[in-house]
Amino acid sequence: MGGFRLTWLEARKVFARMLSSGGAASVSRDVLVDALDPAKRLCKLIITCRKASALEHELDHSGVRVKPEVAERVLERLDNAGMLAYRFFEWARKQKRGGCAHTVRSFHTVVASLAKIRQYQLMWDVVGVMRKEGVANVETFGIIMRKYARAQKFDEAVYTFNVMEKYSVAPNLAAFNNLLSALCKSKNVRKAQEIFDKMNNRFIPDAKTYSILLEGWGRAPNLPKMREVYSEMLDAGCQPDIVTYGIMVDALCKTGRVEEAVHVVQDMSSRGCQPTTFIYSVLVHTYGVEMRIEDAVATFLDMEKDGIVPDVVVYNALVNAFRVMDDMEEFL
Repeated sequence: MGGFRLTWLEARKVFARMLSSGGAASVSRDVLVDALDPAKRLCKLIITCRKASALEHELDHSGVRVKPEVAERVLERLDNAGMLAYRFFEWARKQKRGGCAHTVRSFHTVVASLAKIRQYQLMWDVVGVMRKEGVANVETFGIIMRKYARAQKFDEAVYTFNVMEKYSVAPNLAAFNNLLSALCKSKNVRKAQEIFDKMNNRFIPDAKTYSILLEGWGRAPNLPKMREVYSEMLDAGCQPDIVTYGIMVDALCKTGRVEEAVHVVQDMSSRGCQPTTFIYSVLVHTYGVEMRIEDAVATFLDMEKDGIVPDVVVYNALVNAFRVMDDMEEFL
């Protein structure tokens, strides 16, 4: 026995056999799992620690040497734990013997977690650390813009975009699109349009830029403005893509403009952009709601004729169209 050394791999095999055989009654299954999963062990310690002031002491005496991938898993599990996630993040970063070099994903998890509980100063402190370590990127600021917009802090979202360069991150079209998307998804398309009109000379808008605004106006709903943005897109020489057309068709159908939606589909076909199953399902569904069963069936057959294989959504839309007709006949 004196020269025997049990490797970690062999230890894992032993633990696995013990778990599967139900042996070692004196050792609980949970203890074994925790031993093999340091992230789970740390999360349990953090959550059960009764005093925030004692957390650092508990972590110091946990016996776990935190590696970047372990810290990442812990932070993901503490995503909704706010300050607990931040305290673990800071402890891991300042560990003795160099600390844990957090991954970009870990940084982003903490930034989002702090924003959720509106600890914005701490959030910006973390971004400051990212700047020093040279790991801040466009997505970092995209996360912050989305969180501010969801909290109805629209000026702060715009501020975030404007200070990117101070954090050594150059604002680009992707960042601009992130800002517009954050505002539109928070039901402030007017602010998004205002910013687009002021800043679009700094970047060349692409199909995604216009699609974001089109979706925002479609959900408002403000069809005249949506049509105006679409015309501006074409005038600028920006070709709509499949996402753009899908947004247009969906918005028009939801507001009862199915004939105009059909014209959009015809236009996309003429431009060499084949309609998707999503677009056909929207048309079939709308015809069903309007009790135009013949048009629903014709659209379904046109889809098959164009070589597009119907999916379950399209079939459900067609079935529901027939169901509406049956219900109406029973009523009459």
